[in-house]
Amino acid sequence: MQNYHQNHGSLDRSIMEWLADNSATIIVLATLGTFFLCGFLEFHYYLNSFGQGLSTEFAIAIAIALPFVIQGIRCATVSNSAKLFKEGKKVRGGFVILCSFATSVFCAYQMTTLATAWAGTDQTLENTLFLTLQFLVWAGFALEIILAVSVSGNESKHTYSASNSTIKRPIREEEEAFSKNGATY
Repeated sequence: MQNYHQNHGSLDRSIMEWLADNSATIIVLATLGTFFLCGFLEFHYYLNSFGQGLSTEFAIAIAIALPFVIQGIRCATVSNSAKLFKEGKKVRGGFVILCSFATSVFCAYQMTTLATAWAGTDQTLENTLFLTLQFLVWAGFALEIILAVSVSGNESKHTYSASNSTIKRPIREEEEAFSKNGATY
């Protein structure tokens, strides 16, 4: 029995280590999953909306293009905000998060319209659709924030390596200022 607990504990640790090592990838995949689902639902909504007044080919083109652009913007903000926060550019990253928030507000409003249109007069279905679709939109935004926080701030601006190969810019500037005054490190 003791052997079972030792092996089980080892398996738990290895699973947790794998999850920790791959957490950023898991977050990105989950975020992209919410974007894909939102885009898929938008496609059907736009196809139905534009299919009534436009030619079938044009309605299909619009129904593909609009979700692609909308969800493409959300994908771009995820990758860009993560990159900027990882590089320590928090103000720029914050601006990208703000743009993502604005896009998420648009998507949330759009999903509200979608829930109303699809539910018709069934209030229970409308409420269920509303909550589910809002969850999809805001889960994607929350995952973007989690990704940005998880990749940010891992490096200090004032790091110094014995080999001098990983000296960050502020240290180099300080060294130049000292050397101009005749001082050395």
